[in-house]
Amino acid sequence: MPACRRRSAAGTALLALSLIAAGCSKTPSRPEEPAVAVVDGDRIGRKDLQYELQVRSKQDPAFQATPAALTEQIEILIDRRLLIQEAVRRKLAEEDEFVLTIRNFWEQTLVRRLMEELSYELSQGIAVSDAEIAAFYAKLSVQATFEIARRTTRQEAEALVQSAPAAAGAPAGWDETAGPVTYDRLTSPFLERAFDELEPGGASVFEQNGIFYAVRLLSKEAVTPPELTRISSAIKRVITQRKQRAAFAEWIRQKRSRAKIRVLTEKEGL
Repeated sequence: MPACRRRSAAGTALLALSLIAAGCSKTPSRPEEPAVAVVDGDRIGRKDLQYELQVRSKQDPAFQATPAALTEQIEILIDRRLLIQEAVRRKLAEEDEFVLTIRNFWEQTLVRRLMEELSYELSQGIAVSDAEIAAFYAKLSVQATFEIARRTTRQEAEALVQSAPAAAGAPAGWDETAGPVTYDRLTSPFLERAFDELEPGGASVFEQNGIFYAVRLLSKEAVTPPELTRISSAIKRVITQRKQRAAFAEWIRQKRSRAKIRVLTEKEGL
């Protein structure tokens, strides 16, 4: 492995991954972040220390960043960096299982951070009117029960829908029963549509994320919801979350439409 200078700002996981995957490739120079220690030329950044202190604060609300606590944490980071350097020297970081674990952790962290940013961005401009709250509340006077089947092609899902009897006791082929459930408890856009569009005994096909859902509405039963004044805030929150979900679905749809995507078959090396 070529000798090179490693940046700690990317964190322990990215350090190992970059050494493995990139071979310490050259990057544009940029100002070094302030460091709290240097271990054999490897800088431990102030951000690393701040992150560890934040983690400790979350784990222990009584924790205080006293001078002694700061010194202790820096010593912990130094010991950890020495262990990482030794593991890299022994080429343990090049083992396939380790590489896969680190890559998955890195990807999950990046996705989580991106989702946090997207959640904020997509929530901007979202408003919920009194009319929307009233319309949502009106749907809470019934609860529905569905039968659901997942298929990979529309033809298969439609064939099941066409063969579905109107009475309960579905034939083989239906995967599960959902409900009875009120409108505010639905967590899938296709079930929200089924709730709005189907009458008891009716069935239809809904597509979501490349999967075709055959849905049959078994029944709708009357229920008495709490007074609107008591749950208005909760309704507004649910509507907002669903609008955010719809905005994200549109965002990812546009990304997919501009990307070159090809799913490989088994013969092609999947």
